Amino acid sequence: FESNIGLGPAGHMEYLTFNILGIQGSGKGTQAKFLTSRFNMLYFGAGEELRKIIATQNELGLHIASFLDKGNRVPSELMADLTKEVVRNYPRNRDILFDGICRSMSELALQEENFKELGLAMPTLIYLDIDKATALERLSLRRMCSKCGHILVIDTKDSASKKQCDLCGGQLIIRNDDQPEAIEKRVSLYFRDTVPVIEYFREHNRIIEVDGTPSINEVSNELLIKISELYTSAGREVPGGQS
Repeated sequence: FESNIGLGPAGHMEYLTFNILGIQGSGKGTQAKFLTSRFNMLYFGAGEELRKIIATQNELGLHIASFLDKGNRVPSELMADLTKEVVRNYPRNRDILFDGICRSMSELALQEENFKELGLAMPTLIYLDIDKATALERLSLRRMCSKCGHILVIDTKDSASKKQCDLCGGQLIIRNDDQPEAIEKRVSLYFRDTVPVIEYFREHNRIIEVDGTPSINEVSNELLIKISELYTSAGREVPGGQS
């Protein structure tokens, strides 16, 4: 890592990069959408990009689905190659938020090479911290619209009756990777492989940690404050004028 957030090897100002991680159900996707809008960032969603390929139902899509449907992660090499292929086409005029890359130390090493090749600063990690019990409860209530792809966590009292998407009226479904067996596998892999990545970023003082348990708005406000402070410490004007 560079010692100065936002500064390149020669001390020149670079656009910032962030990567948001947390246990499944921590609200990464929701907060990522808020942050990209609020701070006018470019967005790379690992799950979103993988699901785009799965939707093509080509050979690669079927290969990726064979991992995700069972709660496994795709191989680090595949995820790193996909990240590089997509991000190389991003304009270099805005900060970038990555959602869900570097989920293992092996992937972190590959992504670090990608960032060097693409001329990007290594990301600051945004870590949403919730306990396992809360994560499992949220995942049991998570649904996805089969039509527009909107993801939501339904209220416990609506778990049996909530069938339609509020945005488009499409049918709500449980994703294959949110089925009970897949959830257990994903959570197990998180503690085995992703927690060491979080510790690595913590040891390098390259992390923003937020309690992901409170309401969506409370978590968003806490992130807004901490990320604005990071912009200020990097000598950057805060996008959107937050101070």
